[in-house]
Amino acid sequence: MRKQTLYYIYACTLFMLIFPLPALAADEIIVDSETLNVRDGQGTEFDALGTIYQGETYEIIQETEEWIEIVYEQQSGWVSKEFVTIQSQTVNDISSDNETLDSFTTTIDNMYIRTEPSSSSSIKALLDQGTSCSIVEEASDTWYLVSCEDEEGYMLQDHITATPTTENESMQGKTIVIDAGHGGRDVGSIGINGAYEKDLTLKTALALEDSLTSLGANVHMTREHDTYELLKSRVLYANTVHADAFVSIHYNSFPDVPSVTGIGTYYYGGVDQRLAASLQDAVSLYSGSKDRGIDFGDYQVLRQNVRPAALIELGFISNADSEELLQTDAYQDKLVHGVVNGLSAFFADQ
Repeated sequence: MRKQTLYYIYACTLFMLIFPLPALAADEIIVDSETLNVRDGQGTEFDALGTIYQGETYEIIQETEEWIEIVYEQQSGWVSKEFVTIQSQTVNDISSDNETLDSFTTTIDNMYIRTEPSSSSSIKALLDQGTSCSIVEEASDTWYLVSCEDEEGYMLQDHITATPTTENESMQGKTIVIDAGHGGRDVGSIGINGAYEKDLTLKTALALEDSLTSLGANVHMTREHDTYELLKSRVLYANTVHADAFVSIHYNSFPDVPSVTGIGTYYYGGVDQRLAASLQDAVSLYSGSKDRGIDFGDYQVLRQNVRPAALIELGFISNADSEELLQTDAYQDKLVHGVVNGLSAFFADQ
C-alpha cells in the first residue's frame, strides 16, 4: 500500500509540473495540538515516522473513520483525526480576494506569541485577555507577525479569529465545587503508558481552581492532594456550601479499542443538562478534541447532588497519543480555558 501511495504522489507531482493547473480545491489538515505523531499505519501501535506541530498544514491522501493519511516528508504517514482540522485549501490561485484584518483584541488569557512562525519555536510572551494587537504582516498561510503593546512576535491565525469568550463578570461571587475524580488508593483508569487518572484529574482541578479564583469565583475543592474521598462526602460538600455548580473531572479509558478519543459530559437531570451542554460545547471548541456530546449518567456524584452538577471526561488515556498530549501543560491550558468558558456561558444564561 505504501509503495503504491508513493508512486501516486510522484506521478501527481510530475503531472502538475508539466501541466500547471488553474485554481484547485485540495483537502488539507491543520494540526490542532502542540505536537502530533505521524505514524506508519492506522493506529498508535504503529511506529512514529516523525512529529508535526500546531498550525502546520499537510495534504490529505485518504481518510478512514479515525485516521488520515497525509503527504509527509516525500512519503506518506497517518495521523489521528482527533488532533487535526480538515480544510479545503485553494492552490495556484494568486488572484484570490482576501479580506485584510488590521487589528484585533485577544479573546482569552495567556494567549501566546512566538519568536518564529512555528509551534516548535519558543514562546516570547503570554498576553492577557483584551490585549490590543495589530497585524504587521502575513508570515505564512497559518501565521501572522503581530505587534501587541510592547511585544512583537508570531501568532497562529486561528487564534486571532477564535470565538470570543463569554464575559467573565458572570463568574463573580459564584460558588463552584471542583471535584478531582478518584485519589489515594483509588487510582482510577490507568493509561496505556502508565499514567494514573487520579494524577491527571488533580492536575486539571488545581489549574481550574487558580483560573476560577482569579475571576472572582469562590472555589471549593473536594481534594487538593492525593487523598481518598468518599463519593457521598463529595456530594455532601457541594450541597453544604450551596454550590452554584459542581464539576467532576475525569479521564476516560477504553483499552479494547485504543484508537477511541474525544470528550464527553454527563448529567443526571434538570438544570444539570444545561450545565453539561455548556461545558461540552466550550471544552470541545477550545481543545479541538472530538466532541462526543452529552449523555445521561447515573453516577453518585450526580444522582445525589441537589446542586447543578456535571461530570466531564476530558479524554482517553487508553489512547497513546491522547495520553501523551493530556500530560502537557499547553493542552491542559486549553482544557481549563474550555471549562472556565463553559461555566461562564452557563452562569450568563441564568
